[in-house]
Amino acid sequence: MARWMETLAEFDFEIEHRPGRLHSNVDGVSRQFCKQCLNKATKIRWVDELDRADELTEPLGVHSIAIAPEISDVEMREFQAEDPDLGPVIGWLQGEQPPTSDIVRQQSLEARNLWGQVPTVHLHDGMLVKKLPDKEAVQLVVPHRLRRSLFNELEN
Repeated sequence: MARWMETLAEFDFEIEHRPGRLHSNVDGVSRQFCKQCLNKATKIRWVDELDRADELTEPLGVHSIAIAPEISDVEMREFQAEDPDLGPVIGWLQGEQPPTSDIVRQQSLEARNLWGQVPTVHLHDGMLVKKLPDKEAVQLVVPHRLRRSLFNELEN
């Protein structure tokens, strides 16, 4: 608890109470898509503990890797579009109107989480990427069918 108190002490925030009768969907997955909050911008930037750990100690993992370009940009766009989790998010980003909260709720947890990170998650040259905090670089959102081979490549 002391570690969390120290971490939270760095931020200036207010806790707002929402009575249960006014906010019936209280689980963590659905809370970010409630009708009252859907189009509101967050007041405080989320701090990932792993990002914070990188500031305090040496890096905990691999930040980037370079692999021979065995997959072209066209193939990567196709793989992402065919992915059951990434495909809907790409469609929503390419569409003129954002999806309704009911449509978002019908998708998988990964798709909902990605949509909740827009505009950090966006299209770059037609591929779904995530902007790294406080950097100009982006990370490719890897489709499911390539994750195992990428993981195996990292192990070797």
